[in-house]
Amino acid sequence: MNGASIKKPSLFGMITHPVRQFERTRDRPTIWLPLIIVLVLSSLADYLNRLNYPKLYNGERSFGSYFIHGTVNSILLFVIITLILWMIAKLGRGKTNFTCMFSLFIHVYFLTAMKDLIVALIKYFSNTSPDVFSYISLTGFVPANNYLTGFLGIFDIFLIWTLILLAIGLQKTAEASKTSSWVGIAVLFLILLGFLFIILAIAFLVVQLLMAILDIFESINSLFKPFYTL
Repeated sequence: MNGASIKKPSLFGMITHPVRQFERTRDRPTIWLPLIIVLVLSSLADYLNRLNYPKLYNGERSFGSYFIHGTVNSILLFVIITLILWMIAKLGRGKTNFTCMFSLFIHVYFLTAMKDLIVALIKYFSNTSPDVFSYISLTGFVPANNYLTGFLGIFDIFLIWTLILLAIGLQKTAEASKTSSWVGIAVLFLILLGFLFIILAIAFLVVQLLMAILDIFESINSLFKPFYTL
């Protein structure tokens, strides 16, 4: 079968027939058009979030600047995750290359980009409380402070769905073993958990340090306050 007769994988096909798209990705990986679509969706979602929560974003930035900034960050993320997927595939004795793994991740990430855009659009065109969307992760079910909420947020339905699809995709696209695919993705998830935990721990320590410094300055100020009136 020649390349022209092999159908390209479809982004929207990831919603209805993901396994079929994985098999097509193996035979005819596509990158540029899916990549552009995913980048536009992600940048638009990011831009709408800025409009939804202007206090969280400093300065006026156009959609074009968001697209450029988001493109650089997204491509860096895609390359790193693709390298990890490629290594998992090789450890599982899969037969693949970087291009196939990059195409695989783009098509799977399309689902996350669509989710982010849909949520951003609903928030933009309605007065829906942000708490409504917390129920797609553990943050909507487990009461917690700001730091623990950020940690629980990674247990997101769509993230879990993405990881499951990646494990299946490694088997269908890279022809990696079932065990190595699931174990590799599980390890990737644990790495994400560890990375997020470290970031939140550092943020917590920094906040506590700043609060301690402020308390010290207030104590010093209270000691010298009587002399201010002299």
